[in-house]
Amino acid sequence: LATLPEAKKATALKIAQLFGISGDSKDGALTEKIGPTRLSFWDCHLTQAWIKERNDQQQNYTEAKSENMIDRITGAAAHGTGIRQTERVPSGATFNFKLTIRQLEGDKDLLSTVFAGLKLLELDGIGGSGSRGYGKIKFTLADATHQAAFEQTQPFA
Repeated sequence: LATLPEAKKATALKIAQLFGISGDSKDGALTEKIGPTRLSFWDCHLTQAWIKERNDQQQNYTEAKSENMIDRITGAAAHGTGIRQTERVPSGATFNFKLTIRQLEGDKDLLSTVFAGLKLLELDGIGGSGSRGYGKIKFTLADATHQAAFEQTQPFA
């Protein structure tokens, strides 16, 4: 952290406070300054409404998509062994997502850092094959005040 500009140090400190640092850190003062991990992520389960909708339509919860592998040098599709299948969750699937944040005395603006990270995930995606459009996500927060703040978040500001 010592070589970073002050603004980047502050951001790096917030990220370290949220996610924690390695237990083998040799810098006791830094470890004490960061303290315990603040974020806890919980399993994401499909919502009961989405499951019911899929069951009512007699649809599976996942789908298999066959793809040709493309030779990046020639641009030609590979044939035979160049075909692969990917199992994925269909577009429109909804999940219950839960994370908890511990706020300790002296913590400053950690929630906006979490919101910026979630916005970056929305812009990018999760999992593999993002260049094919897989893993696109959108977060909807249960609390209207938090949702409004989240929607105003500018992750590159």
